[in-house]
Amino acid sequence: MFGIGDHIAAPYTKSMYAAITEAQRLSDIFADMFGKKPAEIRKVNNVCWSYVNKNALTRIEVWWDDEGKTMAGYPKVEDPKEEYKQHKFAWVKSMLARYWS
Repeated sequence: MFGIGDHIAAPYTKSMYAAITEAQRLSDIFADMFGKKPAEIRKVNNVCWSYVNKNALTRIEVWWDDEGKTMAGYPKVEDPKEEYKQHKFAWVKSMLARYWS
């Protein structure tokens, strides 16, 4: 049995971004199990844009290794920027169009 997202006991961030990369990793594992070896099995990662005020967001990025441990150099936390607001909305819009259009 396999699972992804908020309901599993995993060390990953509980977010849409992380759940999507969990699903991509799981699809790579399934492909490998059925003899369709992917070029590489992707790592689970997360990018989060968090508001620090009504106009500026900080960007936080985390990658995990195959054992679920945070990879060296992560998390990366960026200084707050107003442009991250557009980055967040562009990503959400692209995911909605990709998965729910």
